[in-house]
Amino acid sequence: MPRLRVVTSLARRSATPTALLLAVLVILVAVLLTPIGLLWIGDRPGYDWPLLGNVG
Repeated sequence: MPRLRVVTSLARRSATPTALLLAVLVILVAVLLTPIGLLWIGDRPGYDWPLLGNVG
């Protein structure tokens, strides 16, 4: 039983940095893909960018 607690404790300690790294990578990818998404939205008909800019 003590061995199980050690393994669980080690898994918990290594999961926190892994989750943090994953969150940072997801945010980085989202930031890098934002210009591509905006270009894709801009190519679609029906968007009045000056109007949207004035509202924003």
